Amino acid sequence: MSAPPTQAGASELPRKTARELLGDRLDKDREIIAIKVGDKVYDLHTPIGVPDGAAVEPVRANDASGVAVIRHSTAHVMADAVQRLFPGTKVTIGPATGAGFYYDFDKPDGPFTDEDLAKIEAEMLTIVEGKSPFRREIVSREEAQSLFARLGETYKREIIEGIPAAAEISLYRHGAEGKEWVDLCAGPHVPHTGWLKAIKLVSVAGAYWRGDERNPMLQRIYGTAFAAHASSRRTSPDTPSGAAARDASRTAASRTAGSAASSKSRSSVD
Repeated sequence: MSAPPTQAGASELPRKTARELLGDRLDKDREIIAIKVGDKVYDLHTPIGVPDGAAVEPVRANDASGVAVIRHSTAHVMADAVQRLFPGTKVTIGPATGAGFYYDFDKPDGPFTDEDLAKIEAEMLTIVEGKSPFRREIVSREEAQSLFARLGETYKREIIEGIPAAAEISLYRHGAEGKEWVDLCAGPHVPHTGWLKAIKLVSVAGAYWRGDERNPMLQRIYGTAFAAHASSRRTSPDTPSGAAARDASRTAASRTAGSAASSKSRSSVD
């Protein structure tokens, strides 16, 4: 996790959301998933300060930047599924990569198996079908530390300690009220989990916390994700057309899983 991207002088500027910046383009183009200001990508629900004259570009689901947003959000959904299925597992970091995404876990009762991956993937699809919005929240350093202390997330507390004093600290939540899953994260994320239909978990590997062999050995789950067909985001999963779109999207992810596994990236933290 790193501090959210900011622009020089942005803190003094009035903040606007993507809807305010893009206007009716969001309603006309259902593939817009984020916006880009300069070289920074922001999700649709994050207010940002934009200097006069700065170029504001829509990011669509199939754009390279859009796929990265989808993969980042899928990593969150995977971590949610893991903690639902394996209570007591701690989370660390979960970035998007060039080939997909990963998340590192401290699982107290041994490594994940192939059978575990199948269960996790099935639970992820249940979460996806809920179409739960991703919700961003700015908190103080003390609030963040208190929250993750209550959750027993020692790795998140360590990450918070390394965030510069002047940096903004943000959380992202998804899930039903009272059952939300929360992560320390700079974003950006998709509008809701229903954008994440094309998912495939690929493999598990060991990874030392922060890449240091003196630290605990974690379990890293690799996966890949792509933009779902637009109809699968607007159609009920129980209708024939919704089921067909869902299956087509999953097939596309499965076909590319092999290349994702062979191109595992060691990207920096979320």
